[in-house]
Order: sequence, then structure tokens, then C-alpha cells
Amino acid sequence: MAKPYQNATTICVIFSVIALIGIIWGIKAENALIPMLALLPTIGYEVYRTEGKSTKMASWGLLIVFLVEVFLIITKSQLNWWDYIGGESGALGEYLLPFESVTVIAPVIMGILASALFKNTRGIYTKWLSVIIIITAFATIYIIEPTLIKSFVDSEVREEIQQAL
Repeated sequence: MAKPYQNATTICVIFSVIALIGIIWGIKAENALIPMLALLPTIGYEVYRTEGKSTKMASWGLLIVFLVEVFLIITKSQLNWWDYIGGESGALGEYLLPFESVTVIAPVIMGILASALFKNTRGIYTKWLSVIIIITAFATIYIIEPTLIKSFVDSEVREEIQQAL
């Protein structure tokens, strides 16, 4: 049975504003914890709204990854994930991954899970919440590792220019 939606628009607008304030404040303060904490109500509501088996699992996974990320940020974890997978550099097979910190991985996973929720749900409010999560995850990555976003954008722009020529 579908969740009630009479206040869902208002709730999603409020959560969008909270996330936006958290993103702006976090970027200005150079503190990734701020947008993450601003995201908590959105993730909680996402868990509440999802109903299908796969979307429910994705939303609970999102909450778990969120909690791990908040813990990593609070403890100022400097773990290098390459130490755990046996690599020596940012290369995984043929792919070059330009980040090393474990704290960058959680927002990437959150973005992937939120994208899956966006794709696999029919509910407009769940899609809306997913977009908030995706945008906030990218902002968090930017705060933690600004060069990662810059190199991604630069490579995408370079690739588009090369394709156009």
C-alpha cells in the first residue's frame, strides 16, 4: 500500500532546503559533516517511503552507509582503502581511481544507491529524495576531495571536446 502523500511535497521541499543549507554551509566551512547531518532527515524519510523489496533494501543500505560515513568523518579517519584491497596506487584493473581516503567511498556508494532508487521506483517523492541524496553526496565528495570532482569534470569536458572535433 502506498504511503500517504498529502504532506509529502511540503516535506520534500523542507528537506531540499535543509540539504541546500547544509551543502552551502559545509562548503564554506570546509566540513563534510555538515551536509551529511543535513541529509539525515532525507534518508530517514526515504527509508519510510520505500516499499518494494529492492528499494527497501537500497534505502536501508543507504542509511547504513550514511552512518558509517558520519562515523568516519567524526573520527577523522585517514584510512587508505588501497591498503585493504592490496593495491599500491589508485589503479583498479584498467581504471584509475583518483581518490584514496575511505571517507570518499561512502558518498560514492550513497550516490549509486540513490541512483538505483531513482531508477527503480515509480514514486515521485522517492525520486525527489534520491536527487537530494545524489546532490548532497557529490557535495560531500567535493568537500572531502575537491580535486576528484575537478578531475572528473575536466576529463568529461575534455572527452566532449574531443568527440565534437
